[in-house]
Amino acid sequence: MPITDAAMFRFWISPQDRVDFVPKYFQRMPGGEIFRPNLRSIRIVDLFLYSVEQIVEFDERTKT
Repeated sequence: MPITDAAMFRFWISPQDRVDFVPKYFQRMPGGEIFRPNLRSIRIVDLFLYSVEQIVEFDERTKT
């Protein structure tokens, strides 16, 4: 998996949070303001390392 920039972050928002965001902030921006919600994030390198760890653990559990 190529990582183009080790400083990248991935942001997470649940489907329900997306649905709730629109009406909540639509009322608060009568002048066309732009809102950026505070989202959970993870560094892309940490996500990669976690994914590799999970794959290795899965492989070890499923060896016959």
